[in-house]
Order: sequence, then structure tokens, then C-alpha cells
Amino acid sequence: MPCGELWREIEALSYFAGEGMVRLLDADPDQGVLLLERLLPGTALADLEDDQCVTQVAARVLQQLWKPVPVGHSLATVAEWAEGLTRLRAHFGGGYGPFPRALVDRAEGLFRDLLAPGTRPVLLHGDMHPVNVLRSERQPWLAIDPKGVVGDPLYDVATLLNGLSRWRTESRPKDILERQAHQVAEVLGFDRERVLAWGLAQIVLAGWWHFEDHGCGWEPAFALAELYASLR
Repeated sequence: MPCGELWREIEALSYFAGEGMVRLLDADPDQGVLLLERLLPGTALADLEDDQCVTQVAARVLQQLWKPVPVGHSLATVAEWAEGLTRLRAHFGGGYGPFPRALVDRAEGLFRDLLAPGTRPVLLHGDMHPVNVLRSERQPWLAIDPKGVVGDPLYDVATLLNGLSRWRTESRPKDILERQAHQVAEVLGFDRERVLAWGLAQIVLAGWWHFEDHGCGWEPAFALAELYASLR
């Protein structure tokens, strides 16, 4: 449907211009219509069993996507997204509702630290989980469905890590998350502690968004946040 999110996606696709990303062939923002390049065979990166391979593929795609911030853009910023936790407090009259207070407070504190001046912002995907990377003929793998956001590259790294769902099904989820965080940090060349910090902050925000949109279904995000908290 025509809305701000769709318009930002169109703008982001035009900036990516097919580099690591599906090509936008045409669009009618007022009608809410996008004509996109067809990706064949179109199977998702999430279908691969090897997390190390998934991480390496996603890293190559991300490194193509991270571009200087376009001049005159109208895209959202990660700092603006992080203000969602302010809405959480407002929604519950200054309280926390069903959410664990310690995790919400910790995420707010992390965002304050992580969004401090010092990191040069770039054009991000904004929702870089393995389902949003597909096999194609033009390049081995291409991303789809960008949210159109500007900020620290580690936000995309966090969404990638949080999209690796093996921790949900294994008997020792804490060990799985720790291993995956190490892999992501090593492959992409980022500090592990900052990867973990961004991962916790992002998944708490994602849990709130799910509640905000649907009124339920936030529990898996906060279960992952608890695992992060146990690693730090």
C-alpha cells in the first residue's frame, strides 16, 4: 500500500542501483507499485544449513550495499528508529507493560552509547536477515526488501546476527549465539563486544515493534535479548 515505508524502499532501491541489491525497474509511488528485476532461481540464503557460509555470503552482499549517505535523502535514520523505545514508555504511561524492565533499560542505554557521534553513517539495508538474500543469475546472491535507513553499519550486522535462528532449535542456545556472534564479528571485521551490544539493542527494539504492530508475538525477541544479556 502507498505509505512512507514503501516510498523509502523505492528511494533506497534507486540509490543501491542494483549493486548487491535487486534492481528497481520502475515504480509508481502514488499507486504503491514497484516493478522489480526477477531473481532466479530465487532461493533464500536462509535455506543453507551452514551458518558460517550464510555469514560469509551476507558479508559480501553487505559490503556492496554500504555506500556514502546520499545528499538530500529523505530516508529514516537508526537514531530515529531507536526512539521507538520512547514510544514504548509512553504507551504504558511511563512503565514497561509486559516487557522486562532490565532489558528495556539496557537497550536504551546501549542505543545512547552506540549512537554517540564518531561513526560515519552509511546507507543501510535495514532488515538484513538471511530470508532477504536470494540466489540470482546476475550475481550469485542479491538482497531484496531494503527498508531505506541511514546509520552505523553495525545495525545491519545486528539484524543479520538476529536473523540466524539456529539458537531457537538447539539444546544449548547460549553457546550457539556466542559462536554465531564470533563468526559474524570475525567475517565482517568488527569488534565482538560492539556486535553483541548492537544485537541486544536491536532485538529489544524489534520486539517492541512487533508488539506495536500486532499486540503480541514479542516473546521470541526478548528470549534472544535474555541470551545476549547472559553473554555480556
